[in-house]
Amino acid sequence: MREFEENLGFLDYQLTQSSLSEKLETNASYLSKIIKIYKEKNYNVYIGDLRTNYIIELLNNDKKFLDKEIKELAHLGGFNNPENFADHFKRKLNTTPSQYIKNLKQERDNIA
Repeated sequence: MREFEENLGFLDYQLTQSSLSEKLETNASYLSKIIKIYKEKNYNVYIGDLRTNYIIELLNNDKKFLDKEIKELAHLGGFNNPENFADHFKRKLNTTPSQYIKNLKQERDNIA
């Protein structure tokens, strides 16, 4: 799993539990159990969190991403649609991607 995370395998928008289990040479049921035990979340939440964290890191560390559209950020993060991205984002940070970006821009402007 560490290699999968380090190599950003979660950014593949076609990734499924079955395809990941094949890559890891196991079955989907075992993979699900491993994620539940070691990550303490189900597969969908695990992948969504990895993707959301990736986008948050981009937004925080490279200001050029603050001007991207939400659907483009969603695609960069491996989400199939912007709504799914926004749902994961809001669940994780209790704010929308748009509001988060707006706040980061305001912070950046206040520093300048």
